[in-house]
Amino acid sequence: MKKTIIYRQLFSNRFIIGLLMIGFPLIAFAQTIPFDSPRWDVTAETFETGTYFGKKGVFIKDGGAYLKDAQFLNGIIEFDIAVTGERGFMGVQWRVVDRKNSEEFYIRPHLSGMPDANQYTPIINGGSAWQLYHGERYSAPVNYTFNEWMHIKIVVSGQQAEVYFMDMETPALFIPELKREAVTGTLGITAGSGFAPAYLCRFQLSIDRKARAQIEAGCTGNCTGWCCETLAGFRYC
Repeated sequence: MKKTIIYRQLFSNRFIIGLLMIGFPLIAFAQTIPFDSPRWDVTAETFETGTYFGKKGVFIKDGGAYLKDAQFLNGIIEFDIAVTGERGFMGVQWRVVDRKNSEEFYIRPHLSGMPDANQYTPIINGGSAWQLYHGERYSAPVNYTFNEWMHIKIVVSGQQAEVYFMDMETPALFIPELKREAVTGTLGITAGSGFAPAYLCRFQLSIDRKARAQIEAGCTGNCTGWCCETLAGFRYC
């Protein structure tokens, strides 16, 4: 566990620095996409824009909404989310090839502070594979606040990703291996049907237009423990 924590701390700084240094200016400046924009293809039963908890955003329930024109492979996704604490599964999807195939990350507000307070899972042919992927590589214990905004950032590069909650310096979750093939797709927001709704605002997107080569993880030679090569070319254990 200690090695994992040290690895994550080291990986965090170099992951971001590498993504920015090597990708910049290939990474576009963050663009904020309002929820009242016609760019959203709404499939949710309820999708109401307005002012919530002092910020302009959207109330979403029973379904999702997907950007019609985004081409996302690698980059950074950021948004604010507010929840009531009721049982729910709300979050974001990326590399959405179609409604049945994507990568997904969502939170479980009713499990605040528990090891499975959130979840990364691939969506394959319409099925969520969360039951197959559990533990520290796929979820993290996060204490949520209710009825107020929480900031989330997801950094995606190749077959890896980091998820930040509130603290934008240290990732709460490092996903060492995204389970789907790294292909370009759109993005979406979701609130699981039949469960609690969510509020979202300040949806921002930065895209690595050149789709930098994925980060390679693994040890060679006499290296022990974690070893990682970043986009910036650093290698450490």
